[in-house]
Amino acid sequence: MFAALQVLLDEQQALQMAYSSLELKMRELQNENVELVTRWMALKAKDADRMNAENDEFLRLKQERERLELIRAAAEASAEVRIDSRPRYDAHSTPVLLSCAWFPCILESHGI
Repeated sequence: MFAALQVLLDEQQALQMAYSSLELKMRELQNENVELVTRWMALKAKDADRMNAENDEFLRLKQERERLELIRAAAEASAEVRIDSRPRYDAHSTPVLLSCAWFPCILESHGI
């Protein structure tokens, strides 16, 4: 009976040592996992910062191109206005303006 008890105690001690060894390995792996996740997150943060900088530069260049295009379009529009400086009337105002401007002459030419 003492021999069977000794075998059980030896078996428990062996299992306890195996458990302790596995528990130590698990803690080491957990620490390594935390370290790897931290490093990975730092790399992803650098990538995000780089992409944000690229996006900011792209938007800055796009806004600059649009600003220059607007300046060029405004210069072209003002050049067109200078070239064609005749007064323009819309459809409604032309007959009214002409009839008002010429009405006295028409009356005089008919002897009125």
